Amino acid sequence: MNALRLLDWIRGGMRHGGGVRWRRAAVTALALLATANSTPSRPQPPAAAAPTPSATPAPGVPRQLGEAVRTGAGASYSAGQYVGPGTCASANCHGNAEPGQTHDVLQNEFGTWFHQDPHRRAGEPLFNAQSRLIAKNLGLAGPPDRSQRCLVCHALDVPARAQAVPLELADGISCESCHGPAGGWLARHNETGWSHQDSLTAGMVDLRDPRGRARVCLGCHGGKPGQQVDHELLAAGHPELVFELDNYTESMPAHWLPFAERRDTEGRRDSHGLAAWAVGQAETFRSGLLLLRHRAASDRWPEFAELTCDTCHHDLATGRWRQVRGYRYRAGLPSWSPARWAVLRHLVAAAAPQERAALDAEMEKLAEQIARLNTPAARLTETCERIAAGLDRALPQIAGTDWSERSAHDLLAALAHDRAYLEAADRESAEQTALAVQSLVAFLSERRPSVARGPLPKHVRELFAELDDPNRFDRQRFGERLGELERSLPPR
Repeated sequence: MNALRLLDWIRGGMRHGGGVRWRRAAVTALALLATANSTPSRPQPPAAAAPTPSATPAPGVPRQLGEAVRTGAGASYSAGQYVGPGTCASANCHGNAEPGQTHDVLQNEFGTWFHQDPHRRAGEPLFNAQSRLIAKNLGLAGPPDRSQRCLVCHALDVPARAQAVPLELADGISCESCHGPAGGWLARHNETGWSHQDSLTAGMVDLRDPRGRARVCLGCHGGKPGQQVDHELLAAGHPELVFELDNYTESMPAHWLPFAERRDTEGRRDSHGLAAWAVGQAETFRSGLLLLRHRAASDRWPEFAELTCDTCHHDLATGRWRQVRGYRYRAGLPSWSPARWAVLRHLVAAAAPQERAALDAEMEKLAEQIARLNTPAARLTETCERIAAGLDRALPQIAGTDWSERSAHDLLAALAHDRAYLEAADRESAEQTALAVQSLVAFLSERRPSVARGPLPKHVRELFAELDDPNRFDRQRFGERLGELERSLPPR
């Protein structure tokens, strides 16, 4: 970040209500910037030419109720326009140094994002040696920091016509990447009588809904058409994508109120705890199913990223275990990775048991069709659609279940008892299971101090230790660790 950019943010804060408190915060920020600039800084992307913001909406950008939104000082934004993180930085809005106690937001969200959130630094890896190697292996025409294939997830990459102010790669994944373009609601969302629903109508993304929150995260952390880490990208050197909504949310520096303290406009508590975890599992599976359907219909099928990696990537000197274990289908066929189904199958059994048998049968059929590599796209699509229909019936029941301590205990017991399934699956399925076990143990530990003091947290750490080195992952040993955890479960 540079002084000119910070000054732009200061001007934005002044336009949007910043007073004495804002000026004090601005002076402090400039002082911190001067200190930071006295030491070597990270590489900065070259300045890119950007169009001058227009006072009227660009063609194709929708307006809220057909009107541009006046914001003072000559600025004019429209619904669908991105206005940049500086407009959130006022001390009267989201730029306080300390969390507030007055509103249903903390008001220090900007500082938390700027100083602590790894999403702000999402663009930095595009300048390192690994990214340059990936770009070389992919044969990209330019450097990764100029490639849309990289920018689509490492920055807020939107068409220039939708940018009310030029967006910068140095901001990485900024506020509007998740909350949606602020042009339609920025000027009014703090007005008396303006509701959260008004903001949603004007273009804000509803992140209080765990389904919406999961879908936003999965756009990058899971992938979607036009925005995916496929086998080509993995082979070029990109890290494999791993995601689990609950654990990843908990590891973030929170710029939101605890969900237990937040209420919607009708006074109900926001969904949190196991409900959000369960919905995250279902949405992750749904996202992967949609991506699979897209891949199967593309000219790039078969897509090896859908398969178990160690089918091909293994040490030949120690590969005999494959023959000992045997093959589920014809000998030598690669296996589909059931990672997204490994945990969800237990949630379906708990919340929508009437769907479990049919979904299991369809998943078995899908796995065989993928493993054969030459299944016609139309047949794969039909199977995906039947699975999607079953999931659509199950998801409302999963989201509506009142998940309790007893539910958490039963799910944990089911996962720990699932050794045979996991020993026949892959490391990715074991990893998703470990993440789920961690969430369930954390849920129980918050409610029963005896669980936090008992052996379960140690068993969770041991599960993750088995996953540390992908090249040395041992299914049987992971299963043994699960067995130890199962024997340590407290009574319900």
